[in-house]
Amino acid sequence: MHLKEIENAEAEDALISDFWLPETQVAGARDKAGSSDGFFFAAKGGHNAESHNHNDLGTCVLYFNGKPCLVDIGRETYTAKTFSSRRYEIWTMQSQYHNLPKINGVDQKEGREFVATNSTFTADAKKAVFSTDIFKAYPEEAGVNKWIRTYTLERGKKFTIQDNYSLKEVKTPSTLNFVTNCKVSDNGSGILSLEGEGFTMNMNYNAKSLTPKIEVTEITDSGLKRYWTTITRIVFTINNQKASGKNEIVITEAK
Repeated sequence: MHLKEIENAEAEDALISDFWLPETQVAGARDKAGSSDGFFFAAKGGHNAESHNHNDLGTCVLYFNGKPCLVDIGRETYTAKTFSSRRYEIWTMQSQYHNLPKINGVDQKEGREFVATNSTFTADAKKAVFSTDIFKAYPEEAGVNKWIRTYTLERGKKFTIQDNYSLKEVKTPSTLNFVTNCKVSDNGSGILSLEGEGFTMNMNYNAKSLTPKIEVTEITDSGLKRYWTTITRIVFTINNQKASGKNEIVITEAK
């Protein structure tokens, strides 16, 4: 019925301004509709029994000028282990190798009961905001009452990652993990430099609250080597040993 319409349609990229899929709790937004210039981010809530699950509730990806900055690594070449009870021993299936916190030294857990709650998304001409509480994605031993992760895109300006959390107790310092294909360097005084394909980003953080460690992993798996040669994980240790707190990381283009 629509064949002629499809044949005559002019092909174009679906570069919409923003989107929100409430049933799967997936959202995304870019600086400007119709253009890959500037920032684009996507984030997800949902639950940890989804098809091809990675234990990654609350994670995001970030692109700049159509090139990756904060990434989802993807999956290694399928093996029997991928579909076995040992699936979550594979590093790419663990929340600590996504853009997520490791709470009291504990990762997210697989299963339908491990869910994101109160996921919301709002967008207007100036900004887009995704927020979700991921405390139920972690097992009891994480000792977490609340962990609200919020992503805010101020169109044409900056991308902000915020955490607002409450723990039952502090057992071991929690960490904030970020995964990138960029070359990362520590410029000191609360700024990391992320050098990507044709851009450089500044990752601004409070040096009193967070201490970064940079881990570079050479990619050897043939499946992943289609996309990456190395992957860098930035591990921020939260220095605040109190049971509740807030942290903010702001990413801007280096001028």
